[in-house]
Amino acid sequence: MGWSYRLWRRRFQERLGKDADDSELALRVARSYAARLSYFDRDVGAGLIIHGRRMVEDGRYEAALAALDEAVEIGTKHVHRSPIRYAPIIATGLLRKSWVLDAVGRRDEALDAAERAARIFRALVKMRPGHFELPLYSALSCVTTWTQPSEESLATAEEALAVCRRAVRQPGWREVHRAAALHNVATCLRAAGRPGDALPTAEEAVRVYRVLDHADGAEYWPRFEGSLRSLEAILTDLDRYSDAAAVAQEAAEIRARRSSP
Repeated sequence: MGWSYRLWRRRFQERLGKDADDSELALRVARSYAARLSYFDRDVGAGLIIHGRRMVEDGRYEAALAALDEAVEIGTKHVHRSPIRYAPIIATGLLRKSWVLDAVGRRDEALDAAERAARIFRALVKMRPGHFELPLYSALSCVTTWTQPSEESLATAEEALAVCRRAVRQPGWREVHRAAALHNVATCLRAAGRPGDALPTAEEAVRVYRVLDHADGAEYWPRFEGSLRSLEAILTDLDRYSDAAAVAQEAAEIRARRSSP
């Protein structure tokens, strides 16, 4: 495949990174290559995933789902022959599909797609540690968020937090990932009737969100406020009413500050 393929692929990715019309043109070119040599099917699959994102940006959800379904189909066709090349296409396509399905109100289907993506990403993490932890975290986080908080969902929330802690030095990792994972674990522990166990996790989530809020409150304050409300509820469950009132006051002050012009 040599330098000519690398040059073609770089130009292909540059065109995919532009607008929807460019991504459609790039896909047509990739399909023409794939028609002659199946090696290029992976590029078609990767291009379909990016094109699906472009469709979402344009509000064309059904077109996005069709593109992602085709990407998953391509990955499934070849994964037995080259798992490390095609399993990420399947898993990423399923994860992106879950987001689109959730956006259009098809929560049960979204949850199923996220669970399937998580299973594949788990296997990929074992095959190539240090490369797939973040998408695994994302899939697990979706499963936790879309499942009623309970003892049953706690295991998934704790797995997501563990993965997040391992991914701390990976490109794309952000502190908000840890904060969200901590919040989910605390929520599940409280729902399972374990407020004492939930407390330190909820407090850690609040500490992380507080730092993020100081850095960029416009982006993080709704999550920060939600984390404070969760901590307030846990403290109330533990009959620590004065501490709960102090947390509630901080949440109210944040809302007032962010809502003021």
